[in-house]
Amino acid sequence: MADVFISYQHDSIDKVVELAEYLENNGRKCWYAPRDVSFSYASDIVDAISTCRVFVVLIDDNCFNSVHVLNEIEQAYKYFSRHSCMILPVIFTQNPLSKELNYYLSRIQFIIGYDRQFFEVKSEILAKINLCFGCSTGVNNSVNIDEAGINNAVYNKVQQFNNGGEEEVRLANRYYDVDDRYEKRRLRTEAELLLPFEKKACDELLEGKEHMKGLIVTCMYAHANMDKLDLSKFDKIIGFCYNEKAVFEANYDFKSDKCCFYNLDAEDSEFEDKLIGYMKANEIDKFDYMDITMGFLDWKKPFNVLKILKRYMNKDCRIFVRDVDDGVVFAYPDKDGLFKQFKKFYVVNPIAGFRSSGRRIFGYFQKIKAREIKLVHSGIDISDLDYEQKEKMFFSYFGFIPNDFRICYNEDPTKEEYKKIIEWCDLYYDDLEEAFMDNDFFYNSGYFIYTIKM
Repeated sequence: MADVFISYQHDSIDKVVELAEYLENNGRKCWYAPRDVSFSYASDIVDAISTCRVFVVLIDDNCFNSVHVLNEIEQAYKYFSRHSCMILPVIFTQNPLSKELNYYLSRIQFIIGYDRQFFEVKSEILAKINLCFGCSTGVNNSVNIDEAGINNAVYNKVQQFNNGGEEEVRLANRYYDVDDRYEKRRLRTEAELLLPFEKKACDELLEGKEHMKGLIVTCMYAHANMDKLDLSKFDKIIGFCYNEKAVFEANYDFKSDKCCFYNLDAEDSEFEDKLIGYMKANEIDKFDYMDITMGFLDWKKPFNVLKILKRYMNKDCRIFVRDVDDGVVFAYPDKDGLFKQFKKFYVVNPIAGFRSSGRRIFGYFQKIKAREIKLVHSGIDISDLDYEQKEKMFFSYFGFIPNDFRICYNEDPTKEEYKKIIEWCDLYYDDLEEAFMDNDFFYNSGYFIYTIKM
């Protein structure tokens, strides 16, 4: 974890290198791209901003139109507003700030960087940083960083609800955080695996359509939503997710004049009012396309969400849905019963969502009078997959179980059943993968893909 995050436009890299060296020589660990990127630009930037104490942004004429700098400032401002991060702008231009920069920085005390020697600017930056750490001297190597205010309570977001009419207990699954790098890698692998199937389905669904306005109903990993689309068919796309860091990453990768993502939960009491506001801001009356990727899985009351979304669908709105149903999962041969045993873990996983959602989607869309509901895939099997694709399938559909139960056990070590599942996975997981990769083995996953026309 770094003390200081440095945001800048790439033409200022020489200043950044010199500043970081100076601050680190005086005991302040710095983070800046590309030096400190280890996983991916978007995810590492989110991690670094969310844990820094001081966000230094170098402002010059070149950064006025930098989407990346503005995205970083937007992200830092959330922590600034919670008093867990100090924003320190350093101004190297005498021109007025752009409207976007002025919105975030106009009331924040800044340092003048122009018409001064850079060593003076560096010294003032260090002094401001040290004040943030409760130290008034220019040099200090022994400050203990306080992480108060940074939200790491991921697991407290997990709540169980009884959905009344259904036999299972539904989960309002809000545990995921982009800081979970294992799960993020699994989501990316899953998206890569399913892209050929989903792109073909979307191309057929949207054939002949133009000038569409689209809604991404959950952008947990935005590439899963966006990569399958022919973006030239769209005039505007907006999307949302309950996780603000996932929204930041989506905007980092895709934000443009015709695409923007927002921090919003589909089951929040103010969801509809906020959605209307975002639609007005983007001059959208209704949507021609909606993407619901792994949404029904996580919602406590999916039909209630769908009722709201229907109000904002154009006539002939096209909808893509991906979800899961473990009821169609089967493995053969399974002479030792390992796959049968592993399948039981899906049912008792408290943070995996509602694992039978796939079978219910047809009924939900019948209720809102969709004119065509097409089940494109009821499970995706491994018979035609090559070696790399089979690897991705195994990691996608098996990998989250050990990770989820470690999360649950760390949250509540009194749960002996979680510990036993972890121990079982540690013992047999490699055996499962070896059997899975055998040429004579057949496996059908629980991925459900629907295309709907209203």
